[in-house]
Amino acid sequence: MNDNNNILETFNRHIPATILSVKRMESEAMNTVYRIDTKDGAFIFKKYTSGWPEIGKVPYVEAQLTEYGIPHAELIVYHRDENDYINSYLIERFLPGTSADKLAMTMNDERAMYAKLGGLMSRVHTIPLTGYGYIGASEACCKTFSEFTGWDDVNDKLRETVYPESALNALMLKFEEALKPCDIIPSTICHIDLAKKNIIIDDNNLTLVDWDCAYALPWVCEIARLKVLMRQSYPQDTADELLQIFIDNYTPPQGDMEIYLTNENALYAWFALMSVNSVVGKPDFDQQLHEFQVVLATWGWELQ
Repeated sequence: MNDNNNILETFNRHIPATILSVKRMESEAMNTVYRIDTKDGAFIFKKYTSGWPEIGKVPYVEAQLTEYGIPHAELIVYHRDENDYINSYLIERFLPGTSADKLAMTMNDERAMYAKLGGLMSRVHTIPLTGYGYIGASEACCKTFSEFTGWDDVNDKLRETVYPESALNALMLKFEEALKPCDIIPSTICHIDLAKKNIIIDDNNLTLVDWDCAYALPWVCEIARLKVLMRQSYPQDTADELLQIFIDNYTPPQGDMEIYLTNENALYAWFALMSVNSVVGKPDFDQQLHEFQVVLATWGWELQ
């Protein structure tokens, strides 16, 4: 049985509707995604091909978004086999609209989108979570944020071919110490991948998709990670302008923006390293590594 037949058979076990078409969508890093159109509407079928995301995270996050009235794609089925990821999959209802990366947007359109995104994330970040870091079906993996910044998932190729392990270990300790002030910030759902491909626009409505990369983190992390994404996607002046528009339309769930501004450089450097770690062996690795080294120098730190 070929892959398409297997997917359709699995889909029809859950949704016994007449299938009109099946289209493979742009590949993700670790999953395969299809759009399935039926007489009862359109659906997304995501086939997981690795251990990511964590077991139980997707339905847990979806339940939290539902409880707090945050717009999202309706989850129909979530099946994970922790011993056989080939048989792990998700079915959710396809959202109307177009992802922002597929739209011909003017600068004013971009400004309006990030203003709306700031308002939306203000709502998302009112959702309280327990623990920090990787989310399973409830409590996250670490007791404090600074404990999670110790993060032991450094790519072996980064450790072995770019930086000596001793230098990376020293840097992780520096991050842990520098980001301890963020331990006072309660944990919330952070999407962490606010790229335009994950922003669906339908008329004046904006909805986020693909919560697979969500973490339990302080709200300040969302802005720091967005800054990394912005700097990778736009010229720096444009990136900084659009990020400021996001911030101007964002309401922190606790305290004020000062705690982000105080820790901005360290947070930005940490997320820049996470980004480099995720692209080892990919075409944009050298560019992202260079950008990370510039960030480190700005922060007053160098890896030897």
